[in-house]
Amino acid sequence: MVNLETILVAYNEIALKSPSVRRRLERHLMSNILHILRRKGFDDANATRGFGRIYIEGAPLDSASTVANVFGVASSMPALKTTTDYDSV
Repeated sequence: MVNLETILVAYNEIALKSPSVRRRLERHLMSNILHILRRKGFDDANATRGFGRIYIEGAPLDSASTVANVFGVASSMPALKTTTDYDSV
């Protein structure tokens, strides 16, 4: 069973942009989030994009409040990533 601590980041206005502008703004937001986390000492943090969400791994779940203060972030919440297997859920 795979359990990974993840911070789920949601944003509002970026979702309304065209696909090319959206990709650019998502990358910029991810860069800003990782910059803040690295300044806090979480050098192992990694960000990936999903449709309408950004997933942060390698940072403790209590750093979700730090991520929520980054400009452009609508909300951030701790999450647990698992497999889709019925037994693991």
